[in-house]
Amino acid sequence: MHVGVSHKNVTLSHIRESSSHSIPDQVGITMSKEIIIPCADNHPVAATLYTAENPLGIVIIASAIGVTQSYYSRFAAFLAQSQYHAITFDYRHTGKSVSDADSSQELADWGAKDIEAVIHYAKALQLPVTFIGHSIGGQIVGLANSANELQSLLLIASSAPYWQRWPFPDNLKILVASRVIFPVVSSLGKSFPTKRFGLGNQNIPSVFIRKWSLWMTKPDYLFDKSFALNTTSYKKLNQAIHFVGFSDDKLAPAQNIKKLIAFFPNADSSLQIIHPSTVNASAIGHTGFFREKFKDNLWQDTLALINSANGVNSVTGS
Repeated sequence: MHVGVSHKNVTLSHIRESSSHSIPDQVGITMSKEIIIPCADNHPVAATLYTAENPLGIVIIASAIGVTQSYYSRFAAFLAQSQYHAITFDYRHTGKSVSDADSSQELADWGAKDIEAVIHYAKALQLPVTFIGHSIGGQIVGLANSANELQSLLLIASSAPYWQRWPFPDNLKILVASRVIFPVVSSLGKSFPTKRFGLGNQNIPSVFIRKWSLWMTKPDYLFDKSFALNTTSYKKLNQAIHFVGFSDDKLAPAQNIKKLIAFFPNADSSLQIIHPSTVNASAIGHTGFFREKFKDNLWQDTLALINSANGVNSVTGS
């Protein structure tokens, strides 16, 4: 089913813009502006739009759990300098997307409501929309009803984490973390010390970590029927979805990535596992892809994939 861009809560007339600023880069200046995108339940999503001259499309970048949108600013600037508008954003109740409004604190709403609202905003710009999901950002994209309107998807270090799919002894560490440490620590206060556990660069509400750890207790992760989530949109996706993993990523091993791929049964899926040595690096890990040192290899390869999905010649840019 096609969903138009005139959603009553997310039309362009409802978008509030705040400050504009420029981001210096080695090859030029990228203009960006902070915007507020209201979700269907009126919760505000704080986002940043990086603007390109003569844009060929727009790229949505969805964060990993516990990671602020600012972490992706250099990558977004690179895309803007490569003729693609880029949008970064913070999920509800994290980063700058905080509000006094009494809105949902359901982890699934990061996809069903937040990503959904950002897709509506991007579609209103009347350009092909590419989605890049990092970790949980790629896991939950199918919870957005409008995901089938995306031109293509690139899911970076996204997987369906379950302890038995890790090799020994990492599997035991994940088992203890997901079933003991995360539930216990998240019960001790409203804010979970995400940074202390090395899961991100911001602490987030404990309620999200409790639900995340609960998802990880099931082999089918968030798709387990006991969670009663509406996952029907995953089967509607028939676009090209390129999954990227890294051989040194301790949080998203290949077996878990392959499990996630199975939940996109009708997509044109491909999987690439990258070894750091192939890009002259000692490590990439779970978050390294978005570091600027990979601008001349991993980022260029990603740009080529986006261009190809949009029918753009990577050499001529048209």
